[in-house]
Amino acid sequence: MIDYTLKKSQCTNFEIFFYNETEECDFIIKHQNQLIAIQVVYELNAQNKTREFAGLKSTMKKFKTTNGFIVTYNRNENKNDISIVSFSQILLHIESILV
Repeated sequence: MIDYTLKKSQCTNFEIFFYNETEECDFIIKHQNQLIAIQVVYELNAQNKTREFAGLKSTMKKFKTTNGFIVTYNRNENKNDISIVSFSQILLHIESILV
C-alpha cells in the first residue's frame, strides 16, 4: 500500500527498493542523492519494537542516511533519529524531504 500510495502521489523522480539482508527494511526510497529508509508495521508494540527498530537502524547505518521512518496505523512521535508516523502522515513527511 505504501509503494502504491507513493507512486500515485505528487512526488516525482524517485525509485523504491526493497531491502532484506540480515535484518529487513521494508522500503528504501532514492531521490537524487537522498535515501529514506521506511519500516511499515500496523502497530508498534513490545513484541515487534526491537525487530522493527533494528532493521531500520541497520539499513540507515549501511546506507549512511539519517532519514528513517516507521509507519504505523495511527501513531506519531519521534525517537531520536527515527520518526514514527501514521500512514495518513507519511506522504507529507516524504514530500517535504523529496523537494
